[in-house]
Amino acid sequence: DATLTPDNFFVMKIDSVKDISVMLNACYDVMHTDLPVSPYMCAGLGASFINIADHVTSKLAYRG
Repeated sequence: DATLTPDNFFVMKIDSVKDISVMLNACYDVMHTDLPVSPYMCAGLGASFINIADHVTSKLAYRG
């Protein structure tokens, strides 16, 4: 169902949207006996697969 609005915008209803993400994370604990806290660092890398109306697009995913 596609329609054209009075402002000449094209509007289409899509019932099928899916997103699947895969992520690999790694953390490193910085061990210090002098500190009352234990600092750490983490990073992640992966991919996101977006499926809109049977058209799949993949994107790089990361976290820092």
